[in-house]
Amino acid sequence: MRDVGIVIVTHNSAEEIGPCLDAAAATGAEVLVVDNASDDETGSVVERHGVRLIVNPSNVGFAAAVNQGARALSTPLLLLLNPDAVIQSGLEHLREACSDPQTAAAGGLLVDTHGKPQASYAVRRFPSATALCFEALLINRLWPGNPVNWHYRCLDLDHSISMEVEQPAGAFLMMRRDAWERLAGLDEDFYPLWFEDVDFLKRAKDELYHIRYVPKAVAKHTGANSIRKI
Repeated sequence: MRDVGIVIVTHNSAEEIGPCLDAAAATGAEVLVVDNASDDETGSVVERHGVRLIVNPSNVGFAAAVNQGARALSTPLLLLLNPDAVIQSGLEHLREACSDPQTAAAGGLLVDTHGKPQASYAVRRFPSATALCFEALLINRLWPGNPVNWHYRCLDLDHSISMEVEQPAGAFLMMRRDAWERLAGLDEDFYPLWFEDVDFLKRAKDELYHIRYVPKAVAKHTGANSIRKI
């Protein structure tokens, strides 16, 4: 599958990157790791796996590192993959979804370490001001079943069905290069991370691109490993 390039951005990801690299390499795609100034053994682990590695001397942020990785690859399809995401299903279903020139991106189903779907994370709607306020004020943690959170996290959808959506998770997200180039990549003003993928997908929707959710594409996802280290 040499028409797919996988970009994995790391920051102190030595503990989880190994299984991610094994599964990514097994897809036959070209794999590239862009490391944002890790001070653990991330670089050594990547090198032992024989994966191409770009090391940044400072943490340039997630968006800038993704753009850096995309520019370093020449494949027509780009897969953003978190270092704590382990592909379970291959990439054929995401690839098929992105074969449509009007589809900018497609995301798959994320499952936890027990195989349970991460339904509230794998796909969401674009956040409203109210949804963000509920997040910031921790209302969604205290009252997760409130209608604002229910709508935002797409808990009203059947997550076993492929469909057009607004915001599949950037942890396991395939993009067409031509769409990435038309939209000038991720906005690097989002630093160090959070919402750069949401912004990209919103701009894609504004340009009348389709965004797909494809549950037959599956990745096991631990979640928030790098975030806890920032």
